[in-house]
Amino acid sequence: MDPKDYWKALRKSWIVLVALTLVGGIVGYGFASTLADSYKSESSLFVASSGNTSGSDLLQGSTFTQNVVQSYAELATTSSVLTPVIAELNLDTTPTKLARQIDAQVPLNTVFVNITVTDSSATRAASISNSVARSLRSVATDLAPTSSSGKAPVAISIVAPALVPQNPSGPNRHLIEISAALIGLVVGILYAIGRLLFDTRLRTVDDLQARSGVPVIGATRRGAAGQLALRDAPDSALAEDVRRISATLRFAGDGGLLRTLTLTSASRTGESSGLALDLALAVAERGARVLVIDADLRAPSLARLASVDDRAGLSDVLAESATLEEATTHWTGSVDLLTTGGGHSNPHFALGSNAMGALVREVAAAYDLVIVQTASVLDYADALTIGHLTDATAVTVRSRSTNRRQLRSALDSLENAKTPVVGLVLTDAKLGGRTRRQEQTGRSAPLPAAAPTAGPSDGAHADRSVDDGVAAR
Repeated sequence: MDPKDYWKALRKSWIVLVALTLVGGIVGYGFASTLADSYKSESSLFVASSGNTSGSDLLQGSTFTQNVVQSYAELATTSSVLTPVIAELNLDTTPTKLARQIDAQVPLNTVFVNITVTDSSATRAASISNSVARSLRSVATDLAPTSSSGKAPVAISIVAPALVPQNPSGPNRHLIEISAALIGLVVGILYAIGRLLFDTRLRTVDDLQARSGVPVIGATRRGAAGQLALRDAPDSALAEDVRRISATLRFAGDGGLLRTLTLTSASRTGESSGLALDLALAVAERGARVLVIDADLRAPSLARLASVDDRAGLSDVLAESATLEEATTHWTGSVDLLTTGGGHSNPHFALGSNAMGALVREVAAAYDLVIVQTASVLDYADALTIGHLTDATAVTVRSRSTNRRQLRSALDSLENAKTPVVGLVLTDAKLGGRTRRQEQTGRSAPLPAAAPTAGPSDGAHADRSVDDGVAAR
């Protein structure tokens, strides 16, 4: 995975990153607001040896004091010290709970015992700290061994009584809020990277180019369900998308103009019949005669989208129960349709028959462009068969629906069958352009309804030059 892919993933999910960061900050602010202020107050005791006059006695006393002072710090949180404190201050707690509020430390190489008490009340924190210091001094003196003269070897003095703190020591609300916001940001980053690694759906033209190695001849944005852009909204941005694809596709073949094209999809959700009709209308705008053949004999959709009769069609021509002229429907302008007709018991056999090859050659001589729409290449082998009868194959990929594995499997199938692929078309993509309201205000009147059935015109194919000024692939 290229580092640029991670950066792109973060850029794509920037809204999620910002949202989760804000949510984290808000949650942190709310949590910090529920926390009560806490105050810290500290008292200090000094532990010294007593009753030593000679140098050796002073040295021994100092050593003893440093050894025993750490034990005094531990003693400060025991019940023997804290029980008198609770009784003196009349606290509603237990020695175990009170010990959690106390931190007794001995600075390195010193004989000081610093007793720090944390409490929600500043006054109570100071009172507890002072009371613990007094209780510790008393208990430690009682526990210390006495000399022959009855004196304790150490003397404990309170050198710094605890004072009432003026400002709370915690909680650090800003730190909590910043930490929560950072946690939200990290969650957002993990989401973006996880989406990159585990959500393999293809979304953009860049995704197609990076994952396929096949040229992308265009992309179309999402349109209204059941509508055809060139028929229902010829001035829309979607219609312009289709026109760009048709202009590029016409010159995308090797060694000249494409005359016959197989149009299939990389997944079951990437239905290509709507694009086939729109491409036909776009090419027909430039004066060319176009025939669209619905070769999806299992789940036909061309007749429904075009709102034409489907009583006779491709299956009838292949079964020789109808002539090509009888089965062909003149749709609009210079676009004719050959729907599926009555169906066939063995679609793959019918599409791979000699009759199908002869039909494609016949219509290729009568029209400027023939578009054969087939079922998904992953579902059936129809596209692999038809692809050998036409000049090239174009594959539609539905944005945010088709995933990398499906695309790779589809292209591998076409490559293994040695079916030439002219390029990919990304459908339902998120593209910039005019808004829906602008498209509606600039929308032209729909094309007229379908005309009665008529066959391809007699005579030789009109040798037209379509869009000579459009650049090649």
